Amino acid sequence: MAGSTWGFSVRGRRALRAIGATATLPVGLAAALATGGGASLAGEGAALPRAAEPQDAEAEVRAALEAAVAAWSAGDFETFASQYDEGVRGFFLDGAPLTRGFDVAALRMAHDAGLTATVSIREADVRVLGVTAVTVAYLEGTINLPGGAGAVGGTWRYSDTRVRRDDGWKIVQYHLSDLAGGR
Repeated sequence: MAGSTWGFSVRGRRALRAIGATATLPVGLAAALATGGGASLAGEGAALPRAAEPQDAEAEVRAALEAAVAAWSAGDFETFASQYDEGVRGFFLDGAPLTRGFDVAALRMAHDAGLTATVSIREADVRVLGVTAVTVAYLEGTINLPGGAGAVGGTWRYSDTRVRRDDGWKIVQYHLSDLAGGR
């Protein structure tokens, strides 16, 4: 698609930037964004819970991924945001530099301006390593841009790293990028 970066047209990127969303919209407008509380990435002062059995932990992480996608699609940004550690960082579809943190109010403002997503998960692969989990998947669907700037549909590559906290598996890192040529 001419004039696009990471699947967003120039007009779409401008629409996101116009509302200040690029610095606050991580993971996947579809599986992602936030500060749901919890400790920092370094885990300063936070005791890590005992690791779950690998099969149970994998099921928990898969359920958390599905819950994030469902919450985003339903516009339930508090539930969506609760998936993320306060120190979350990552790369989003718009090709902007590294994003740090998350702002629920900015996400709600973007949603009120027309930003919505209908996304499904395909081929999720979860690896649990003690109290850390790494997930890779494809996300498929459509993102409607704010301000009537159009819609972006397609398949995106998604990955996240989660750390087990007392209140669940929190995303500390994510990456979402366009899958050129589809799959």
